[in-house]
Amino acid sequence: MSTAPTEEALPFIQVNTKTGRTPPSPIEYTLNPACINFLKTLRPPLGIVTVVGMYRTGKSYLLNRVLLNRQKGFDVGSSVNACTKGLWVWSKSVKGYTAGGEEVNVVVVDTEGLGALDTDSNHDMMIFSLALLLSSFFLYNSVGSIDESALQSLSLIINLTRHIQLKTHDNIEVDPEEYAKYFPAFMWIVRDFTLQLIDEGGLSISPKDYFEKSLEPQKGFSDGIEQKLSLIHICRCRRIERCRSRWSP
Repeated sequence: MSTAPTEEALPFIQVNTKTGRTPPSPIEYTLNPACINFLKTLRPPLGIVTVVGMYRTGKSYLLNRVLLNRQKGFDVGSSVNACTKGLWVWSKSVKGYTAGGEEVNVVVVDTEGLGALDTDSNHDMMIFSLALLLSSFFLYNSVGSIDESALQSLSLIINLTRHIQLKTHDNIEVDPEEYAKYFPAFMWIVRDFTLQLIDEGGLSISPKDYFEKSLEPQKGFSDGIEQKLSLIHICRCRRIERCRSRWSP
């Protein structure tokens, strides 16, 4: 009698660092052959859902409970150190549907948290870039409210242009603002949200309205405001104007 395949998290893009060398060796990013073989078994059409966010904000728990509907799945840690390293894939696809009703096999991808104590901004940018380029639906997970700190964290999207270059058939580099056309669908998930969703007049507003208000332009010429204006442009270029508030159990 055959048994069902074991469901588990598979390392997809692994991070290899060689310590003890002077100067330090650059970080290497390698594909795991076992995970590649699993992906080859999936029938198209495929969708790829990836979650990204700062470390220790519950990304893995979110995937386990909301997408996989499991108590245990991707590793969840309780220390100050990042639990996930690199990018990991769940070994069983999830049934999903496109906006047009077409059934797709959804691949769930967990990523290493950004801003961990043992990494630097270059590594964070690489993880963010790989996740964004692989995704058809991109989840950004944060805790609290959408404030200036949260927007600055998401400004990694702006700096992403340092790692991605698009060129036309004539080998002409594309304006960075054109990158937004190639970005996946985006959802910002705000966890542990305790504020009331109301406007200045006390009327209820939707999570999307709250998101839009957070992105309202400000007067000034500081670097922070400039980044925010760039973020507004990218968010409104594509279908990434959605936000969901979520209370943790």
